[in-house]
Amino acid sequence: MPDRPKQIKGPIYVLGGGPLGCHYIGEIIRAKKEGLIDYPELFFIDPHSDVLAVTKFKNEALHIENTYTGFLEELIVKRSATGEEAGLLIPDHSAPHVLFRVFLDLIQNDKRFGERTTRIVSFPAKGDDFPKTPFLKTLDSGICAVSYAQWVCPLECQEPNICPAINQERSWNFNETFSHYTRDHIESVTNHLAGGPAASTHLFSCIQLVHGVAFIPIDHLFHEWDRLVHKLESQLKVELLVSTFSKCHGIIGKAMISSPPL
Repeated sequence: MPDRPKQIKGPIYVLGGGPLGCHYIGEIIRAKKEGLIDYPELFFIDPHSDVLAVTKFKNEALHIENTYTGFLEELIVKRSATGEEAGLLIPDHSAPHVLFRVFLDLIQNDKRFGERTTRIVSFPAKGDDFPKTPFLKTLDSGICAVSYAQWVCPLECQEPNICPAINQERSWNFNETFSHYTRDHIESVTNHLAGGPAASTHLFSCIQLVHGVAFIPIDHLFHEWDRLVHKLESQLKVELLVSTFSKCHGIIGKAMISSPPL
């Protein structure tokens, strides 16, 4: 047990109150009891009033009855201007690409952008130089799931340097993969002929908190949305790429955002 628990200054928000969400909530509560972390409030977001976590964690986690995208869109639009800590987001790794959908919804609903059209582009496209990972599947929606694992990973895996599945050093890291890919991709898009789209790439790396539970800082979500707003306000065409990933697994969404012709 550490001398002092890691202090989480803002709330922790877990997406989902079903079995997977309950696993994350339970591990967070256990870590607090073990003195590993401390936090002011713990919430879970689920649109169903009778979801499992409501009864299982009645006095330990508060229920916000909303969809994932609805909650996050409200959080971004109504963000606190008081300087309070925004907290941590625990993603639902079984859900579709939530943050990609949040950005697309916000673009459509933000009056600053007028009559923008959004078109999801299948990823990876022909000729795309994204590396061929052991698992790479483009879904019917155009969103792409990628993984370096060729096996089923346990929920509690903290993605250590020695991979427990193969008992060897983990030689892969999506943080590096996406950093290299987006740098080269932005250069490629920037070098296109004038009139082409401007690249706007937004990476959300899931960071280990405790017991295999990973988080995204909500301040980072705010920052990435502000970056996209700046790009949309200054460009008529934007190629949007949003990826959420850990060291071993990831999901990618790509869309073209265009203003109507004058």
